[in-house]
Amino acid sequence: MLSKIKSSLGYKISFLTLVVGLISIIAFSIFSYFYLENLQLKLLNKEMNAISTLFEASLSNNANLSKEYSKIEDIRKIHNPSGIINEFMDKIAKNSKYPIQLKLASQKPANLLFISNEKDDELINELKSSGKNSIAVIEPDVNNIPVYYYVKAIKVEKSCLSCHGQNPPSFMKKYYDNRGTGYKENDIIAAAIFSSPISYIKEENIKTIALFVGILAVLFLAIILVLNALLNKLVIKPIQDLTKSAEEISMGELSTEIKQTSTDEIGKLQASFERMRISLSKLMDLIDHDK
Repeated sequence: MLSKIKSSLGYKISFLTLVVGLISIIAFSIFSYFYLENLQLKLLNKEMNAISTLFEASLSNNANLSKEYSKIEDIRKIHNPSGIINEFMDKIAKNSKYPIQLKLASQKPANLLFISNEKDDELINELKSSGKNSIAVIEPDVNNIPVYYYVKAIKVEKSCLSCHGQNPPSFMKKYYDNRGTGYKENDIIAAAIFSSPISYIKEENIKTIALFVGILAVLFLAIILVLNALLNKLVIKPIQDLTKSAEEISMGELSTEIKQTSTDEIGKLQASFERMRISLSKLMDLIDHDK
């Protein structure tokens, strides 16, 4: 194969075209991978932001409804974050292409179902230190798997203070150790932690890139075949014929006409060889006549 590449112009051009194509495909794949990953993360962030706004509104509406009740038992039935989460995420799962999960976590919750774990504390503390209403980070989860986290602060509103404010007697009868109480307006009472594994995005990107690269490879192969066919017809074959004629001329065979097949550089070269053949033929005639 190497000897053919060295001795054949057609093989050289095909080999160089193949190398350039492979480098282009590899470069395209690497660029596309990182571009798609960045784009997917931006879209995921945008979707999580929209979902978090809807979830916050659901909590707020539910809290407003609970103001109509005076007993803690009735309030808990209406203002039930666990039920809200399940119902809310069931709706979201039907419309989102991302496997988004939601967890409501608090460092001092009224309901121990929402007590934060070590990872939640890390994210909530990072949220508090940022001074923002939301943050987005990529960090390993408890199983050391990279996860995209979108953490949205759930802040105390005036309507929340009747139960979660400073020492409400009715609330303290139901809950102990000041759980879920002692908050002031605009304090972060909890965090809505949305998460999605990065592996999903990477898998989707690889599938997309594989499809594009497959299509690109087929197109590139078709281009090589067409290019080789044109190259063989317009360049290689005329040069091979011209080489054969030049060898015949060098052996003294001057009767074969060299036809000009085009007006480009190859055609001009053919015309030059034909003029040379005619000149040599006349010169040989003169030499034979002088003898």
